[in-house]
Amino acid sequence: MNQIFKYILAGTLVSVAAGCAMQPQEEGYVQARFVPERKDDFAFENDKVAFRVYGPALQASKENNGTDCWFKRVDYPIVDKWYKGHTEGISYHEDHGEGYDPYHVGNSLGCGSIALWDKSASGDKLIQPNVYTSYEVISKTANKVVFELKYQYEELNIQEVKRITLEKGNQLYKAESQFTKNGQPVQLDVAVGVTTHDGKAKAKVNSEGDTLTTWETIDGSHVGTAVALPKFTHTHFVEQKSDVKDRSHAVLVTKTDKAGKITYYAGFAWTKAGEITSFKQWQKYADSYLDKSDKNAKVTPKSVKSLTKKVADWQIEHHEEQGKYRSIPRIKPDWMSRDRYHDLQWQLGALYAGMNEWRKIADNDKYTQWLKAIGERNDWKLHKRPYHADDHTVGQFYLDLYEEFKQEKMLEPTRKQFDWILANPKTGTLEWKAENTHAHYRWGWCDALFMAPPVWAQLAKITGEQKYLEFMHQEYKATYDLLWSEKDQLFWRDSSYFDQKEQNGEDIFWARGNGWVFGGLALMIPDLPSDWQHREFYIDLFKKMAVRLKTIQREDGTWSMGLLGGTEGYPIKETSGTSFFTFGLAWGINQGYLDEATYRPILMKAWQALRKSVNDEGMLGFVQPVGAAPGDSFPDSTEVYGVGAFLAAGTEMYKLIKSENKQ
Repeated sequence: MNQIFKYILAGTLVSVAAGCAMQPQEEGYVQARFVPERKDDFAFENDKVAFRVYGPALQASKENNGTDCWFKRVDYPIVDKWYKGHTEGISYHEDHGEGYDPYHVGNSLGCGSIALWDKSASGDKLIQPNVYTSYEVISKTANKVVFELKYQYEELNIQEVKRITLEKGNQLYKAESQFTKNGQPVQLDVAVGVTTHDGKAKAKVNSEGDTLTTWETIDGSHVGTAVALPKFTHTHFVEQKSDVKDRSHAVLVTKTDKAGKITYYAGFAWTKAGEITSFKQWQKYADSYLDKSDKNAKVTPKSVKSLTKKVADWQIEHHEEQGKYRSIPRIKPDWMSRDRYHDLQWQLGALYAGMNEWRKIADNDKYTQWLKAIGERNDWKLHKRPYHADDHTVGQFYLDLYEEFKQEKMLEPTRKQFDWILANPKTGTLEWKAENTHAHYRWGWCDALFMAPPVWAQLAKITGEQKYLEFMHQEYKATYDLLWSEKDQLFWRDSSYFDQKEQNGEDIFWARGNGWVFGGLALMIPDLPSDWQHREFYIDLFKKMAVRLKTIQREDGTWSMGLLGGTEGYPIKETSGTSFFTFGLAWGINQGYLDEATYRPILMKAWQALRKSVNDEGMLGFVQPVGAAPGDSFPDSTEVYGVGAFLAAGTEMYKLIKSENKQ
């Protein structure tokens, strides 16, 4: 193949032709060329957009590695014409009918360049390399061009080779960069992003954290820019604000792989081009650019069951590596580690609860046997803290297996421990910060309403002894009386949150905390006697929470980590709370407690959001790490309790869709 190579030698741009003869470029919708007549620009365009980057002649100027946007509203090539006209006094900074270049770059990233990210810096964290030093056109057809640019971080001895691909019909180009240091691949912290033009552009990140969009007014019309990273990329959205001109940016911070490689996409849309005319439309285009899922795929019993099985199988296969995939906050608490959880910890108890639901519809005994093996190797005992609700969670699957297999060893340790609690009850305050509080000995945090009450209720059903049910109700009601907000129809996590607020001024109601309660009700209500005087209290509470959840679901189908904090406070989605809510809503419809016409659309939006959160291997992403309040979530890590919630959700979804298909 004939190729043209460009490089810098002794400060001069030199060209070398490879091959016997240079062939003329094929004319078409896509163009790319070196522009020596305009200070070594390299320009490229398709039928939608045009760009340029700055070359060696400007290495002593303020320009850097930023990408410039040329706004065009015609589908034919304009780069050559505009450059030629510019030399003849027809400025491409003025619109003569085809479009123009009003986009300011300066020393910024412009539209979609990449920089090293210095997280230790107190101010500007972007380290840029200056203009490109050489280029190579790899291939070109009428509909696609591929070329490479080289950049040098001279002081760091780092080189970037960036391969750009632009195809007909796309608003975005593809960039594949590889970084080397002293000639060897190097893994680096990097940021891909766009200028906000000193804060004039409004920046948003999508709920998966992999696509950044901006929208701004330039000369009376609007332009949107975007960068997108492949799905399930670990990113951090940062809006860097600076008083220094051109140093305000919106970026996605991530890492290259160990080979120093990273792939991303960048581009723009201009409203006068006529195709994308609103920020919402631009966000949708950019967000879906790399989403290859079939958005119109019908939700069927087969599809739901297949996905749920995929997640269950992935978890079992990687169960002993749970620390490797564990979601860890950006600021890691000292007590958190990647050590394997003890079999009987609450995190795994929640997984077992979901796996226990799934096994009943799985048509495969391996899931039951997996749970039985866990019970056997722990002698069917609860965990070590006798009063603590977290340490009772595993009792849920113990008692369920007892009901099926009638083996006393599955029942007796739980009954013995609960009888001891009844004989030695704790009666102190549930106030979280009170001196000598009994909040941890009783159920002083809303999560506890998932962990323990279903075990007490099921033990009452199995034994026929009312004492377990009455104790459960006494303790549940104490927690309800303290933590239920009648105004907001949600639970505070614990009493320490009574005076804490979201950025928007609303009270903080943790999604997973309320998910624990909602999911716990769905697990517990079936075991409550139909003629029990307090049964309606729990059904009514379930319905009240469902009504409230209906009003605060996000557009993406999930619920914000802080339920009233909105997407402004929590732009990235989270799946453990959403999974519990999905489980509860599906269960409520299946049991006739919730109106299907009202709640099914909400449920389907939630399921679609969860479906998109499972990667190709079957790992559920976007699960918030262990915590007690809203926090982080990441696409490339998970947590076992989130998987448990998902399995329960998938099970009830399957039942619902299957029953509908029979009607």
